[in-house]
Amino acid sequence: MASLKIFIVDAFSNDQRPFTGNAAAVCLVPVNLQLDEATFYRIAAEMNQTETAFVQCLLAPGVHITNDGQAEYRTQRHYSLRWFTPTTEVRLCGHGTLAAAHVLFNEMDNTHDELHFESLSGLLRVTKDPQPRADRLALLLPTDAPLNLGLSSTAPDDETNEDPALQSVPSERRAQLRQIVDLVFIHPSPTTVTAPPKILTVLYGPRNHNLLVHIQGGPATLDHLNPVFPPAVLALGHACKLASLIVTTDPSDPLDPSTHGLVRVFAPWVGVYEDPATGSAYTSVAPYWSKILGKHELIFTQGKVRKGRVYTLLNPGTSDYLQVSGSAVTILTGRFQL
Repeated sequence: MASLKIFIVDAFSNDQRPFTGNAAAVCLVPVNLQLDEATFYRIAAEMNQTETAFVQCLLAPGVHITNDGQAEYRTQRHYSLRWFTPTTEVRLCGHGTLAAAHVLFNEMDNTHDELHFESLSGLLRVTKDPQPRADRLALLLPTDAPLNLGLSSTAPDDETNEDPALQSVPSERRAQLRQIVDLVFIHPSPTTVTAPPKILTVLYGPRNHNLLVHIQGGPATLDHLNPVFPPAVLALGHACKLASLIVTTDPSDPLDPSTHGLVRVFAPWVGVYEDPATGSAYTSVAPYWSKILGKHELIFTQGKVRKGRVYTLLNPGTSDYLQVSGSAVTILTGRFQL
């Protein structure tokens, strides 16, 4: 019988406090064990977290496997990394990556200061954040600067403000995105309890397929938001390969340096109604707010109940990559018996 080490980690936690941020399961797959595809899905469904991260060591040339296939997690730098919701494999998961690195650094006592993960989104690097807060880990992610769809509550059908770069996105997909915004926010289902918020801007991140909606009203409006995703919206999202709907608004005090933007992320298209803290969302959120505020270093608070803290840094010299940082805390350790 195979035995896998497994952990549950609260990633992007609020100063390493348990039950904040976003919980992810992290499964360490021994180097000498190959799981079939069905087993990945079964384990993720059994763990029933927003994401389960599967980590397996990629041995450097000349390195031999130890008897238990686990010692490599203390000494090696390179790993493969896959993420699964209870129903779907995803291309990029920031909090799952942060959780995986936290386990390697803090539970397996990895000796390196930087770890490399091979994923469906390419090579991802995680380092110990050089900032004074040594408990943070930093991910380097490719940016996905969002493009303006030209939609707002006052002009729901006006395409004149659409970003010219959106011409590279098929017209059918742009129409589907507009329909989703209309059905969720402008003409929502009658079962929606709260009145739809006022939309200021709608944008689309073409790399990661995220829809970003900036609403008016501050934290109270964002907290009371309970979007309904009827079958028509789910079908449209699947048709245009939408990963998530990101809703953002201004903090109550724009002069408060502790938070530059508030965020909630909904991902029913991958089986997650709301994601409490989503590192990959900031590949679009951070460039958007950076342009508005004229700042390169930003702090965000995400979620309704499990508030998470996400720190971002855009390099002024290049717009290709973004540093996303946060803290994490292990809340459960155990073994998965196969």
